Amino acid sequence: PYLIFSLLVIIIVEFSIIIGQNNFFFLNNRGFSGWDRYEKMYEVRGSTGTITRNHINERGPEKIRKHIPEHDVFKSEYNFSLHVEPGKNHSYNNQTALEQRDISVPDRVNSNVDWRWKPNAVMYGFLHMAKSGGTEVNGQLAMHYERICGNKGSSYDFYQANDRHKKLGARNTYYDAQDIISKADVKANISPPHNRGAVTLKILNEIGYEDCDYVALEEHAHTWAELFGSLYRPLELHVPCRDSISLLMSMCNFVGKQFNCEQNFVKEAKQCFIGIFRFNLKQLDHPNIKLKCFSSPSKIGNYLDYMGERLQKKEIQTKYKHRNTNISRKKEQECLLLPENSDYSIQIARHLKTV
Repeated sequence: PYLIFSLLVIIIVEFSIIIGQNNFFFLNNRGFSGWDRYEKMYEVRGSTGTITRNHINERGPEKIRKHIPEHDVFKSEYNFSLHVEPGKNHSYNNQTALEQRDISVPDRVNSNVDWRWKPNAVMYGFLHMAKSGGTEVNGQLAMHYERICGNKGSSYDFYQANDRHKKLGARNTYYDAQDIISKADVKANISPPHNRGAVTLKILNEIGYEDCDYVALEEHAHTWAELFGSLYRPLELHVPCRDSISLLMSMCNFVGKQFNCEQNFVKEAKQCFIGIFRFNLKQLDHPNIKLKCFSSPSKIGNYLDYMGERLQKKEIQTKYKHRNTNISRKKEQECLLLPENSDYSIQIARHLKTV
């Protein structure tokens, strides 16, 4: 009986192989992850070839085609993918296999890379002046568009950074987001800690700007020429413009200083300054840098629409979680806005233009 049973098994196996030589692919999922999760087996026109895990591990998926026999069916059509379930054997008619598109071996001759998008003739930059709506601009663009790079967020990891901000109920930009950047700062006793939605220039420089279409920085003015002065394409640098008195009052509110309209307004104004080193016309004067100005924060919506026509939209988006960087101003208590101090305000405005 055992001999008869063994002979029947052999006959069944041989019969299956003969059928398989016509037009079936066999795939056995090994339960691994990534490309080496499985090995593909195929039999075509009486010849057998195997793409093994060793091929994939040693050479990478982009070179798999070299291990495929030169059969007509593969010369121009071998661009297949199979959807598999762990632990199961699957067989597909080759036409079915060619129609699947979950995982594919690309045709390197006829590939069409990112056909939806053409690079801009310029790189866009955003000079993030303090209290001009810059965090909102950087965050909104990083959330909705590709290739945004900035101190307050970059496209490639902003979805998760934004999601953490929501889940942790954070309000400000700098907080313990429990990501690797925050953990490093907490360990180093840096407070408040940075996170992926608020990174340092050191990290941005390490990543590089080669894949950026739009860069938003809150750094010294000379940084722009140092980083992009020899860029292969011109830098169109956008500067947010805001009424000088309104800007000064917002800065005072941020640092918790009350402006009392004292006679020595130079000293009083200086105690409110934040990041004024970010704009210096002489340091920004460079043949590869072109400056443009827009009204902010009053016209942020218009600006985002303007940039939306020049940047590539993300396929996966979500609503941007607003960051509160300032408490509400009590404008009725600000002496510079009182009618009787109009001449005083004019003097301060003139002084601010010289700073």
